[in-house]
Amino acid sequence: PRRDGSAAPTNAVVLLPAGADRRIGQGRMYVRLARQLAANGIVVLRLDISGVGDSPARPGCKEDVVYEPEAVQDVEIAVRYVKDVLGIPNVGLVGYCSGSYSAFKAAIARAPVQSLVLVNQLVFFWKPGMSLNGSTSEAQVAYAARNYRRHLMRASRWRNLLLDRRKIAYAAQVLWHRSRTIAQHCLRDMARRLGLPLKDDLGRGLRELAQREVSMNFIFASGDPGEALLRASGGSVVDRLLREGALQIQSIKGADHEFTLLAHRLQLEQKLFNLLAALPGPATSRTH
Repeated sequence: PRRDGSAAPTNAVVLLPAGADRRIGQGRMYVRLARQLAANGIVVLRLDISGVGDSPARPGCKEDVVYEPEAVQDVEIAVRYVKDVLGIPNVGLVGYCSGSYSAFKAAIARAPVQSLVLVNQLVFFWKPGMSLNGSTSEAQVAYAARNYRRHLMRASRWRNLLLDRRKIAYAAQVLWHRSRTIAQHCLRDMARRLGLPLKDDLGRGLRELAQREVSMNFIFASGDPGEALLRASGGSVVDRLLREGALQIQSIKGADHEFTLLAHRLQLEQKLFNLLAALPGPATSRTH
């Protein structure tokens, strides 16, 4: 207990923004969310990773570089500060886009967290030079393939496609890349079932987190390709963890990747609050 007799907080949340955004989050979303959580007895740390916002870059590193190993180290340091210095036993990580990647990788690296809430994660294994915006990147191909499926039965879409050679060429490119990617993921899933070692195996990472009883919650804008990438890369492991309740996937209909509209940001804030307010207390905390 505190000196005033009130109970000491047992739950904390570390909030990681997207890309080079500051710790206030998209449209100051993290500020509002932090105040709500604090009013409910949850300690909140809004974090600028090194080189972003008010945090200086590490020696020898550039500013505004988000997919870097140093970001994962920053997250782990923040989690251990909350646990070891503030003395709070249960810590959850919230990430948005690249912040989700850093949160996920920190948890895989055994940062002592009890829960993950990951919003619009687009990358699960980053490699230097990887492009997220190229027309043939896995994310963009997945997004285009999803749109083609959605409008498959609309004659006007077919007419617009068939009257434009560039659109025909791009559709063929999407079909080729998507088919190749699906085939690769199917082979990886088969190898996983046979117990063969795989490099950059998302399914294994998800399974390890579930075995450590780390709660995993993914939230995607309905127009975002992240869910398709998660399901394809994780293979049958994702389906099994969904059935077991170890992993949850939620979506916000009509939202774009940036949650540009206020109505969609408010929906996201509410989903985040509902998940984080349900963090495990001391009687149900999990051991690692």
